[in-house]
Amino acid sequence: MFHVIIVGADGYAGGSDALALAGTLVADHGELVIVDVYPADRELDPEAQRSFERLLHDDARAMLTGLRREMTVKVRSVPDDAPSDALHRAAVSEQADLIVVSAGARHHGQLFAQRDCPVAVAPRGYRHATAALRTLGVAFDGSADARAAVALGARLAGELGARLRLRTAVEPAGRIDYEDAVHRANAELATVIVALDLRAAGDVVQAAPEVALQTFSQDVDLLLTGVPGEAKRWRLLTGSPTEWLALHAGCPVIVVPAPAIDAASLSPPAAAAP
Repeated sequence: MFHVIIVGADGYAGGSDALALAGTLVADHGELVIVDVYPADRELDPEAQRSFERLLHDDARAMLTGLRREMTVKVRSVPDDAPSDALHRAAVSEQADLIVVSAGARHHGQLFAQRDCPVAVAPRGYRHATAALRTLGVAFDGSADARAAVALGARLAGELGARLRLRTAVEPAGRIDYEDAVHRANAELATVIVALDLRAAGDVVQAAPEVALQTFSQDVDLLLTGVPGEAKRWRLLTGSPTEWLALHAGCPVIVVPAPAIDAASLSPPAAAAP
């Protein structure tokens, strides 16, 4: 689980969704830091600001009362015209290992671009969710970020006693040898699954990535994926499908940058024989 989590407060129901997800993912005796970002050119009355922070804190504690773990809740008000920058700086300052925002936030792309910390997106209405995290899904394409997502997913699955499922989406593109791409994807996926010391399964689907992963998100309780923007061998993810997935997934999504995960857990397994 995560020991220090930055939670984006948006002043709407989405903030409660993000807080609920953070409460699900925080470790026992962990810390939630609720960051309220307001326009830099707005001067707030200090007493009113302190009163609002107390209100956020008390509402958060009341919402998290049902969780069977101890945690610390802090509130930070930050003047900044770029919420993503403020959340990123807060994560670095607090040495956080996760940032959580709601699907209603408008700065996913900028947050996904930073490489210091995984970013979780809570779907709309998640504050009403009651199901435990029993099945974790990982979008896998063989890249370093995908391996980071597998490493993090395996760690979470072990801590939660959950099952891990991996999925690779192969989409025809240009002049690639489609059958060969599917064969290579299956071989690499099988090698990764064998190397995992826990309950895991995986599949390769022949579909557009956004369709394959959005469908996948309906069958798992949490979906992990690498960050967008790198060249993907099987066109698993690009920036647009990743952001679309974060907004439309049927479960929470964690976007994982490889540098944020322990490098020792990311060494690629030996290549499978063709």
